[in-house]
Amino acid sequence: MKINRRSNVKLKVNLFNELDPLISNWEGQYPDLKKLFRREEMDWLLKEYVTTVKSYEHLRITNVLDFAVKCGYKDKPDLDKSGKPPLRRATPLHQAFGCSFLVGCSNVQNLFKVYDRYDVNYTDESGLTHFHVACKFGCDDVVGKFLEFGQNPNLLVPKSIDRPLHLALAGGHKKVVELLLKHDADPNSVNENKLTPLQTICIKGGDFDLTKRLFALKNNNVYPPVNTLLILANDYVEAKSWLERGAGQNKADGLRTLHIICKRKNDAADMAETLFKICDDRHQLVQVDGLDKKGRTPLQWAVANLWPNLVDVLLDHGADLSKFTFPTLKHFNEGFMSQFNLTWVHVSQMRIVSGVRAVVKRLEKRGYKLNRMDAKTITTLFDEYKLFKKTDLDRLWYDDDEFTSIAKKITMNPDLSLHDLVRLSPEKAEKLLRCKDYYHDLVFSCEWMKLSQKFQFASVTHLCHIMLRGCFYKRWALGSLLKLTHTKLPIFCYEMIIEPLTNKDLWHICLASPSETRKSL
Repeated sequence: MKINRRSNVKLKVNLFNELDPLISNWEGQYPDLKKLFRREEMDWLLKEYVTTVKSYEHLRITNVLDFAVKCGYKDKPDLDKSGKPPLRRATPLHQAFGCSFLVGCSNVQNLFKVYDRYDVNYTDESGLTHFHVACKFGCDDVVGKFLEFGQNPNLLVPKSIDRPLHLALAGGHKKVVELLLKHDADPNSVNENKLTPLQTICIKGGDFDLTKRLFALKNNNVYPPVNTLLILANDYVEAKSWLERGAGQNKADGLRTLHIICKRKNDAADMAETLFKICDDRHQLVQVDGLDKKGRTPLQWAVANLWPNLVDVLLDHGADLSKFTFPTLKHFNEGFMSQFNLTWVHVSQMRIVSGVRAVVKRLEKRGYKLNRMDAKTITTLFDEYKLFKKTDLDRLWYDDDEFTSIAKKITMNPDLSLHDLVRLSPEKAEKLLRCKDYYHDLVFSCEWMKLSQKFQFASVTHLCHIMLRGCFYKRWALGSLLKLTHTKLPIFCYEMIIEPLTNKDLWHICLASPSETRKSL
């Protein structure tokens, strides 16, 4: 009779359920299973248990393995002519290898209590061994026993199976990692995907403590690749630790390290300052204007990632502004825009406006003059992220009772609330918003978070329009009008022309000005 897969599963589950009343509430002395079952029969039963749990972990299945352990059952393998058990043998432990559900539970540990020969590393047809299983599931006591019996920690296996160190790192098993490294596991080995142990940690999200353990023992003169560790580091304290352990050991390292810092998502300015200090203490020169493989300088990355404080740090340490080229739209998209949050679009929009505004101010304060190509890049960037789009709400949205009650509690400065700010004329609002970055004051305000999403969007859109107007488009358009008319009108006439126009209208005036692309605005 042909039994389909579903029927087969049902039969297996029924088998274990029928055993349940026999073993769940066992009273008295446990039986000697070796006298009741042949080794092959116990092997079969435990394999069926593992495969059933492996495929159907959501089902309640009687734990026959736990019962076998309580009975003191130990596997007794057949011996060859020399009195040793054969190495080639598939056990339930091999079947447990691919079951992530078993991680952290007692099943694997119990299997090793049954199959407790550590002088023999049973290997199935694929090349998978008991040692691999122990490393994957973090059975440090089992790993230790295998190593005591002389097991090679760099066990060479078919490419489809990771090495023991990779398996332990992927599972975050720190004690197993330490044991393997102490027994000379190779920290530079690669797996089938050409990943090193360190890259395995990075893919898993990064574990600073695990990484420290990986390089705590400098076996075979292996030292930590500091630049990779900087990418891995989650915060300033971790990154600083790696810098102090070897950053800037030569000019090339210092250059690569600086680029990596300028691409970080946080702590970039503090990290750059730390790098310069460490290199100064070692009397080593950091090539602050060096180029990466794409021909970009650290200063360009600082601007593309919208890090104004980092811009200051680089310029303070000798970045040559006279040779600086403003990042392209592609570079901005590789920088900050790669982190654009589609869930919190309005927050990201505010961050873009505040960030571009801040880095441009820092550059201009040091003498850099934006040209028409730079302005076009900025405008294309704003347009791409819908920063010229007006809110769909009525122009008197700020009179809504919900907005009014909350906006009065949001202070933009000690004498001005968000409620008052949105009622000011653009001219007055520009002056008040000119001197300070309100990004963190607004979007991280507990009160602002109480607003409904439509009013969050509306308030951010309103503030973005004012900041763009004051920092960029009004002065750009005024300069263009002066050139177009050869300054034939009084200045207040130009201001009257500009006042009712939108930011996009002002940009069109800039485009109408007959100026060279590279000429300053």
